Amino acid sequence: QLKRDGDNGYSITPLVEILSKVARREKKVAEITGQTFDSELTIVADRNTPYRLLTEIIYSCGEAGYAHFRLLVLKSRE
Repeated sequence: QLKRDGDNGYSITPLVEILSKVARREKKVAEITGQTFDSELTIVADRNTPYRLLTEIIYSCGEAGYAHFRLLVLKSRE
């Protein structure tokens, strides 16, 4: 129910809505300060994070206006 296109969809509606608000705010700040909106996010994941979930998150971020990503994968200290 959280995905726009049902269980098989990639767009996570609440994530898109929140990130769209943040992107609009960041674009306004960039415009006021004379900077550019870099549309970059860092996604932090654990090695147990399912690949499908990562792809859904990246897809949703793209829909919200973010086009550049850094993936940070945390390793255990073992």
